[in-house]
Amino acid sequence: MCSPAFWAAGAFVLGIVMADQIALSTYLLLAVLVLLLVLCLVLLKHSGGLLTGLLLLTLFVAGIWRYEMATSDFPWNHISNFTNSNSRVILKGQVVEDPDVREDRTYLTVAVDSLTWQLKKFKASGKILVKVKEPSNRFDYGDRILVHGFIFSPLGKRNPGTFDYRRYLNTKGIYGQMNVDYVTEVTILSRGGNFILGRIIAPARKYILRHFHTTLSSPYDNFLAGFVLGEKRGMPEELRQKFVRTGTLHLMAVSGSNVGLILVFAYFISALLRLPRWVKFGFLTLVIIFFALLTNLQPSVVRASVMALLALLAFYTERDINFLNLISFAALLILFFNPQALFDVSFQLSFASVAAIGILVLQMQKMYGKVFKIRPKWIYRWVIIPFFVSTAAILGAAPLNVYYFDNFAPIGFVSNLIIVPLVGIVVILGSLSAIISLVFPFLAKVIVAANWLLLKITLGAVEFFGSFSFSLVKVPHPPAWVFWLYPLLFLLLFFSWQSKRARAGLGLAVLLAVSLITYNKVRAGREVTKITVLDVTPTTAILFEPPRQRVLYLHDSRPLQFDYLERTVIPFLYKRGINALDALILIDSTSNSHSKLKSLKTNLTVKQTFLQTKAGGSFQPIDLSFIPISNQAIDLEGLKLWWVFPDNRKEPSGAIVELKGWTWLEIDQSEFFESHSNKYDQPVIGCLHYEMFKGNGLSQKVDSQMDKIIINGWDFRSHKQVERNLKNAFIGQEYFWTRKTGAIEIELEKGEIKFQPTLEE
Repeated sequence: MCSPAFWAAGAFVLGIVMADQIALSTYLLLAVLVLLLVLCLVLLKHSGGLLTGLLLLTLFVAGIWRYEMATSDFPWNHISNFTNSNSRVILKGQVVEDPDVREDRTYLTVAVDSLTWQLKKFKASGKILVKVKEPSNRFDYGDRILVHGFIFSPLGKRNPGTFDYRRYLNTKGIYGQMNVDYVTEVTILSRGGNFILGRIIAPARKYILRHFHTTLSSPYDNFLAGFVLGEKRGMPEELRQKFVRTGTLHLMAVSGSNVGLILVFAYFISALLRLPRWVKFGFLTLVIIFFALLTNLQPSVVRASVMALLALLAFYTERDINFLNLISFAALLILFFNPQALFDVSFQLSFASVAAIGILVLQMQKMYGKVFKIRPKWIYRWVIIPFFVSTAAILGAAPLNVYYFDNFAPIGFVSNLIIVPLVGIVVILGSLSAIISLVFPFLAKVIVAANWLLLKITLGAVEFFGSFSFSLVKVPHPPAWVFWLYPLLFLLLFFSWQSKRARAGLGLAVLLAVSLITYNKVRAGREVTKITVLDVTPTTAILFEPPRQRVLYLHDSRPLQFDYLERTVIPFLYKRGINALDALILIDSTSNSHSKLKSLKTNLTVKQTFLQTKAGGSFQPIDLSFIPISNQAIDLEGLKLWWVFPDNRKEPSGAIVELKGWTWLEIDQSEFFESHSNKYDQPVIGCLHYEMFKGNGLSQKVDSQMDKIIINGWDFRSHKQVERNLKNAFIGQEYFWTRKTGAIEIELEKGEIKFQPTLEE
């Protein structure tokens, strides 16, 4: 079999993907796995297709088993079994990562070893994230602490297309959270921890960071810390966005290039010391492991370190190195110990870009050699090859950038040619200055001065490349099949010039792509009305999608703790493939309504915009003629909308939306509910704001003829009272509440209605 590690890793990955979709008993899986292993041993002497297929099946089942073991088969005393219990707990545990100190808070990742719950003390397991609501440098890696409070489950994805914080923490093995207000609520029981990590790695990391911060001014100190150690804390958001715009943000995550630079540097030192062959191998191995631990085992560093160690072993044992086998075995090894890493964005980006470099660069070199017979060696070595590497990495990571971040930086093809070499020199000088400062402080200052100049040049290059309007392109979310077909098309394209099979495969892939595009267009032409109620409490955010129309309705008159537009609404629209709206309605009596409008218009193309002004509670279209509030406000194909204004309020108490075959009532106040919920001939969907049911609001059975009821919004303090009032108000009636369902997607077609909640109740 060609590249056996590739097929083995592929089978294992498929098993993990399968396990993520279905739940199976680990005992049953283990029994099947043992049976398959026995069959493999029996057939070991009979090489051939049967044994190969059986081995791949074994790895597939092993992938399912490892994922189930890592995500669901927890002991009774695991921390995940005590989340959301509404009981205070006292937990003891050890800080197992460097404390994450922000401007206004501190995060501690704690491995729990004991728990006191309902007056019972017992040993416990699992990791928890403790959030202290103030910054503090009291804590260190390895500290054993005591803290008490309520354990809750991390917040999951409540809206389509938005960040799933729960899954993000789960991939790191964290299954619970606890919030405390003050540092004094966390007691340090003892200092120390693992000798290597607590006494060597953590102090070394702190020393390097302190060296950067004391010898360089901001933002160059944070700049260098990001390049050398992948340290993102303290990085100004404005600077981060500049790297995003130039397609060079990957430099802030320590990658294989850093491992390569450190390895070359260590090899040079070992050569100067004239170390024996196997002593040199041991020295280089220790350097790689030390650097990986120093960078907190970031996925890209772990991948590069495993590959470097395997390559070193092959080199010193005089074995041929097959790149595809190398990267596949590295992936298999990492996923065996941490199968959830497969769903980590950093892991995916790291392997996608490196795989593209390993596969495509060689083909690019062959194509270049065939087209350009005469080539100056220095141009080929220092310009053409780096361009090939940069292009391959960008092409490999492009679908993931579009999928997760909805953007693509075309300027990256050029900017990486300039910025990556500069950063390489900066990393070497930064590492060198930190080491030399221990012995020759004056010489270290000279190196720091030179590095400051290079950092300034690098930042200037980032600002220059990010200044173009085309530097970063926002890309609406394409259909899922694009992400599977994209790599296949590119691989076939690059191999088609030398292989008839690749050309035939390319033709079939193009035909498949055309067929899928046609199918999507036919499907999009259905006479279906879609409505999505987003969970951005206490704001009302609804997307109406009658056939060939897109209308975004926002009602926001309450103070918010976060930017719901940037975090939820805009990512949702891009994930739905929407970058243009036919109409935008923003009801906002707060002082920052125009800044919200600007944010929306920066990210979206909007044909008509209606914004409520503070004067008189009226609506005024931006860049359009005034439409009086008493008239029909919006009349689009498949959608008509009116606002309802009480005499004593400056903002509407609701809206009436007529759709094909249905009436949608957007109800914000009880007087609107009482006067409009029973007066329509066609079926009615009522979307009621939860504040109507708070306090002395609606708490008795109501007389309503609404066919479907949605309760929009919730908060932590009043949700129990609201739930009691809802049960009393709608006795015997079904309703959907965004607190329990998350965002709700509704599909109206031919008189039928389908509800699709983001969360299962």
